Amino acid sequence: MTLVSVDQIITTTFLLLGTGFLVANGWLGFEYAKYLRRRRNALLTWRGPKPPYYGLQLAIGVALGLILFYNVYNLYGSITA
Repeated sequence: MTLVSVDQIITTTFLLLGTGFLVANGWLGFEYAKYLRRRRNALLTWRGPKPPYYGLQLAIGVALGLILFYNVYNLYGSITA
């Protein structure tokens, strides 16, 4: 039975996750380029409807942004003080 260190497990896990995200981002980039090519030649386009709970999604985004700024300010404010 071979013992595997925690460092090897973490490194392998992050490598697999990084590779997966790289492939997913490449696929999204390819799909976006295909969308831009199609949109350029479209005869008629229109905006889709806003998703349900659009205002709630915006409010959650603003709240998370405020929490992030608060945490960063407290972290760096306490280091310099």
